[in-house]
Amino acid sequence: MFRKLNGHLDDVPCFVPVTTHGIYKVSRAEQPIDPTIDLDQPLNETVDVANGQVVEFSCEEGYNVQGPSNLRCWHGDWAVTSFPECNPGKVSI
Repeated sequence: MFRKLNGHLDDVPCFVPVTTHGIYKVSRAEQPIDPTIDLDQPLNETVDVANGQVVEFSCEEGYNVQGPSNLRCWHGDWAVTSFPECNPGKVSI
């Protein structure tokens, strides 16, 4: 998907998925494409993630990641076969 912006063809951004107990942050392994994004702050579903940007997925304490922990925005879609989930961790007594 593409859109024209100011007469130029730009890639469509991705929106951060909503995942129960999930936390998305811009990957520290790459420079953020959008310099206004704080690498220490979780992203929310209102944030546009630029084409090509990688985000890291983790879970709140007490939950474990099932699925990919890195997602790349690619032309308005996430380049993954399935989205990650957060499953309750094992309770130790």
